Amino acid sequence: MPDGQGGTVGATATGFAAYEQIQLTGTGPSSGTIKTLTADGNGQVSTVVSVSYYAPLGDYTITARGLSSGLTASAALKVIQLG
Repeated sequence: MPDGQGGTVGATATGFAAYEQIQLTGTGPSSGTIKTLTADGNGQVSTVVSVSYYAPLGDYTITARGLSSGLTASAALKVIQLG
């Protein structure tokens, strides 16, 4: 999914254990931990991720990883220049 510098992206991941801690990370031109979330009672997390106006353009992978189960879910993100 493409998004521009300074935009936001909604993300939802399912299939984790109820109330499990989920680490959201990004890899690509810049990488690292984005945030840690807690899954709901159904093992789902939802969040909004802000794309820095200064984020390097390019392809990223956003990964949600269950800290106790080790389960992962990933999605592609392409940061583009707007306007």
